[in-house]
This record gives sequence, structure tokens and C-alpha cells, in this order.
Amino acid sequence: YALVWPDAPPLTIVDAAAALRDGRVFAAVISSHVPATAAPARPTSKGSFKRAAGPLATLSAAPCDEDGALSNVRAVLRALHELGVPFATSRADETDYAPALYGATARELLLLALHLHSSLPHL
Repeated sequence: YALVWPDAPPLTIVDAAAALRDGRVFAAVISSHVPATAAPARPTSKGSFKRAAGPLATLSAAPCDEDGALSNVRAVLRALHELGVPFATSRADETDYAPALYGATARELLLLALHLHSSLPHL
């Protein structure tokens, strides 16, 4: 986590479910496998952008409220979708799964962790 976002406050995990729920741990795992997902936009000398920012570039490092955490979870889900390994438990969830994931149980968060464990090494 500290290698990907060095300016962020340290991430101390006391409760695993709470730490996973806000998306920061999942974002760090994704960006460690695919660094471009956390890369900022790269401007050219003429002011246009050579490369768009990665979906995790605007991640809220320390979300203190539900909106920040939901934004992080949406960024994680967007990154997974862009990488071709989307995560949702049913077809209905594909529209906006972030609120369900934010309120998920530890078991459901473990499913996402297993999904990342099986998908990311192959990218």
C-alpha cells in the first residue's frame, strides 16, 4: 500500500472486513499487479494527454465517510472491468455493485479476494 501511495497515511489493519470494505486494500493489490491502473494522466508538451489516468489514480487514500469508500469501491470495480476480469455476484449487480460490496460480509469480501487471487496473476 505504501509503495503505491507513498503520501497516504499508513494503513493499519485491525479488522480485516472493515479494511477490505473501503477498497484501499483491493486497490493496492490490483495496482501492484497492473501499475498502470494507479498511474496519473500523462500530459504532453502541448497540454493534451498522452495517456488517461488509471481508474485507481484518484483513489481516496483515507476515506472517512461512506461516500469516499463507495468512490474507492467503484474505482476498484471499474479497474477490474477495464482489465477484463469484472466482479459481480449476479447480472443485476453489474449496474452498480459498489453499495452491495461496501455493505458486504467478510465472507463476500473473501470472494472478491479469491477472485483477485485467481485472476490477477494471469494479466
